[in-house]
This record gives sequence, C-alpha cells and structure tokens, in this order.
Amino acid sequence: MEGETFYYDDNGDPKLGDLILHNEIMPTMLAITKYTTFNLVGVEDTYRMYAEYTPEQWESGEIWSMGDSDYTIPQKVSMTTEESAVFASVYSDIATYVGEHTLSVILGQEDINEIWDDYVANIENMGIDVCLEQEQSAYDRYLAN
Repeated sequence: MEGETFYYDDNGDPKLGDLILHNEIMPTMLAITKYTTFNLVGVEDTYRMYAEYTPEQWESGEIWSMGDSDYTIPQKVSMTTEESAVFASVYSDIATYVGEHTLSVILGQEDINEIWDDYVANIENMGIDVCLEQEQSAYDRYLAN
C-alpha cells in the first residue's frame, strides 16, 4: 500500500518504505515477501529483490564478476553412489573446519597469514586427497564420454 510499504520519490520512482527496509520485527527480505508481490510467474522486480543493499555493497560485490571458471567442475560431472558416499564421509568435517576458520578470519579473530600453513596441513590431514580422488574419478569419466 502506498505510504505504508512504498512511496514515490521526487522523480516518480517507487521506493520501499520503512515498514519494509527498517522493520523492527523481520528482516528486509521477509518483509518484502510478506508485504509486496515479490515474484510472480514471469515477473521479477529486481529493485525490490535487492533494495536492502547499499551502493557500497553493490560496488564491493563486483569483484565476483572478475573471476573465471578455470577451476570449477562442470555441472554435468557426477560421482557414482560409492564415490559420493566416500566423498561425503570425509568432506563433511572439512567443510565444517573451513567454515569455522573462514568466519573467524572474516571477523578478524584470526590472521590468515599466521594460520595458513597449519590450516592447509589440517585440511590435508583430514583427508582432502580422498575427496580430490573422488572428484577426479568423476571428472575423468566425464571427459571420456
């Protein structure tokens, strides 16, 4: 409703209101979903979808578009049931370890330069080579087809 969930700025462009952007009860995306027609079949309003991001956040996100896919596994590569089971049994602990240290580095609780050698050694000791073997086997099969 105009005046509650949105208003028009001086240029006549719709802008989300405080009920959406500064809701004290729910996060912005939940408020957008609750109070607006967020997405309908064939309709996507990217302004509303990303309205909570500041210009600085948009600018900092541009770094991700600078990457390439040289080190990604093609989507059609798939492991066998056995490979998947072996991979999952090892990678679960590695993913937890990586996640904990990633957050710790981002929050400034650890210096990546100081922990790097131990970090890599721990991942190797946890069996990352087993995971890589499963991925390599699936990739080799993909290339053979």
